[in-house]
Amino acid sequence: MAPDGAGGTYVVWVDGSFRWRLQRLRADLTIPKPWPAAGLSLVSEREARRIYPAVVADGSGGVYVSWAEQATNGDMSVWLLRVRPDGRPARGWPEDGLALSAPSPMALYPSLVRSRKGAAVAWLEARNSKGVDSSGRA
Repeated sequence: MAPDGAGGTYVVWVDGSFRWRLQRLRADLTIPKPWPAAGLSLVSEREARRIYPAVVADGSGGVYVSWAEQATNGDMSVWLLRVRPDGRPARGWPEDGLALSAPSPMALYPSLVRSRKGAAVAWLEARNSKGVDSSGRA
């Protein structure tokens, strides 16, 4: 959840079909127009399972939303989208979000904070490697 700057809040969640939704609620829990009652289903043409959504206010009444995606081949990546107060992507942002990481075997738990110039995103990621033993040898 994140404040909308007008006394309300944004809520993001993943529904039972692994589609994630974003909703804006006023302080009295009503939904401002043009937001649909079921929230915005923010989807893309990519065939992927979207998980671990995170949201943070952008300081202008909108929000940044980040999530992890798992493609049908199992590869995972982290994505970010900036949404305006009316529910549309912010000017200059791709409708499907912006990929922050290359595909990897594991990319999970994105976390967001607002920065002076936008948002900062951190996540847990693992890449294929041989590993290192306790003495530092591969």
